[in-house]
Amino acid sequence: MVRAASLVHDGERGSAALGALAVLVLVAAFAAAAYLPLASGVRAAARAEGKAEARAEALDAVLAALPVLEEGAADGVDSRAELEALEASFAGALLVDDVSSRFNPNLLRKNFIEKTTLARLLKPDALVDALQQARVDRGLSVDIMTAYGDFFEAESLEAWFTPYTYASVNTDDEFALERLWFEATGDSSGAAAFREANRRQLEALKLLSPGEFAAWYGVEAAALEPFVGAEPGLNVNLAEMEVLEAALSYPTYGIESPRAVAESLAAAARSRDLDRAALAAIAVLEEGHPAEAWLGTRTWFWRIFARSGDVWFRAIIRMENGADGKPEAIVVEFREGGPEDDPLKRHD
Repeated sequence: MVRAASLVHDGERGSAALGALAVLVLVAAFAAAAYLPLASGVRAAARAEGKAEARAEALDAVLAALPVLEEGAADGVDSRAELEALEASFAGALLVDDVSSRFNPNLLRKNFIEKTTLARLLKPDALVDALQQARVDRGLSVDIMTAYGDFFEAESLEAWFTPYTYASVNTDDEFALERLWFEATGDSSGAAAFREANRRQLEALKLLSPGEFAAWYGVEAAALEPFVGAEPGLNVNLAEMEVLEAALSYPTYGIESPRAVAESLAAAARSRDLDRAALAAIAVLEEGHPAEAWLGTRTWFWRIFARSGDVWFRAIIRMENGADGKPEAIVVEFREGGPEDDPLKRHD
């Protein structure tokens, strides 16, 4: 892997999807036609626009934060202390938060919505069958406020949902996964075969580890990693207690008091870094417990607000494991905008 630090100095890293991935982060890496180098190319484009100097300065700050995010993830744990230290090092000019440790309405199984505490976030007349059908009909959307405003109140979408997650065969809706496969590849028969494999996995009550994903779904599916895989999506070190409670409240998981477990995890995460062993011990989860499909210690998408003078800029950073297994941070969206006008509420 070429480290992100090199981007700031000599622009050695090749390219990252800054086109369609900014429109729909889940499929753009396969569909994007416009790629810009993350160093000289992006900065040159930035300077060609209005507020060029401020924009370029903010982008430089974002790029400077990437190696810190990579180093923080190297031990498999993205912690609150690391996040606070990163923000402090920029003296208030950089705000960083986890935007993947929430629920993605593009992907959630309808039964999970109905049978967990997420059900109380539904509008009174909203039907999960209609939500599922709407996703099949129109595809996935990064504009969750518009796409799912008929099903959830705006305040709920702002606080507890996100379009910025990877898809997981352990937690996500089979029809949404099929649609994702089709949008990514254009292969309808391959998408149907992928859904059938997912159905067999669900029937077998099989919780796949990331390493087992390709063996179950085949080399074609492995080509979609990390956008589709088997990584847990919620970082217990940074997820809100209510999100953890919802993840633990699915009846099939058999957790007697989801709220108490979620409160214990959230309280512990505020005092120390939680690795996978600490997570399992606090939540009292045996190895292979189905709730492990949700609960992890990595953040997969970060949001950075960078201030230059009086102007704020917003970046979305996705994390993946490079060919050498080391974490890699990639900018997938960069535009003007601050915390006050962002559709997703910031969790301080």
